[in-house]
Amino acid sequence: MEIFISLNGKYPRGEKLIQATRDFERNRISQDELLRIYEQDYEEVKKLQADFKIISDGLLNWQDLIRPFSEILNAQVNGLKRYFETNTFYRILLFQDFEIKNLEEFYKNYFKFGNLAILPSLGIFKYFSENYNEDAIIDVLKTITIFLKEKGYNYFYFQEPSLGFYRDFELLKGLKKLFKTIKKELINEKIILNTYFSDISEFLGEISKMEIDGIGIDFTFNDIESVIKNLKNKEIGILAGIVDNTNSIIESYEDVKFVINKLLDIKPKFLILTGSCDFEFLPREVANLKIEFLKSLLQRY
Repeated sequence: MEIFISLNGKYPRGEKLIQATRDFERNRISQDELLRIYEQDYEEVKKLQADFKIISDGLLNWQDLIRPFSEILNAQVNGLKRYFETNTFYRILLFQDFEIKNLEEFYKNYFKFGNLAILPSLGIFKYFSENYNEDAIIDVLKTITIFLKEKGYNYFYFQEPSLGFYRDFELLKGLKKLFKTIKKELINEKIILNTYFSDISEFLGEISKMEIDGIGIDFTFNDIESVIKNLKNKEIGILAGIVDNTNSIIESYEDVKFVINKLLDIKPKFLILTGSCDFEFLPREVANLKIEFLKSLLQRY
């Protein structure tokens, strides 16, 4: 069994990029200067992942997980909604239709490097858009994943905090349909349903039946014994959120060894160690230290 580490969502922008973004909005710097600073920040994120087998660009220029889709679908921004229990707010998208346009431009703008594509799953569209159409979104995500596969992406994390947070059992049906559709096209790629912000133990049995390669579990909400009970004898990989990305305290080995060892006991298809949710909720310096801590764990296993 292989053990990896990876990013698992949006990564925080560096202070220089944050300031440059503000300066650009106030017409203090040019767009070329802003893009230059973006490239510097991307390089820092790339260096942080040196020797990683699963590499993300950190989604540094994604305003949130759903808004970039307004550029390839006919949608209008229609108000704000709090992103679960965080201090982040998402723009609600009002979809007019779901015909995909400018896919190459979408790729050029939002996928900079790496082999890990991090995408919103159905629940993000369901709870942060209007005129939600499950079948249409499944078709959109299928088209995008096939396109990204052809560009060399072979890991796909579908971000799904809504399932457990809203205890949305109806959403399970759509997720089963989504992954049945996608897995036909991504036979050799790894598809992971990444849950966070909630206890999903009651869903694990059904999730493990889906046509996916792994499940993302936030261990700041989930008890390891409940996870083991529900996943025992299931051949599936685990994306383990073992460091708390809502807290700036840097973990120690003593804090996480019990969970890791218990996970190793059930012999998942693979184990990926990561944060409990997106690293973007931390300052860049703290996020970097959390990544360095994860790197140190690989030396022990």
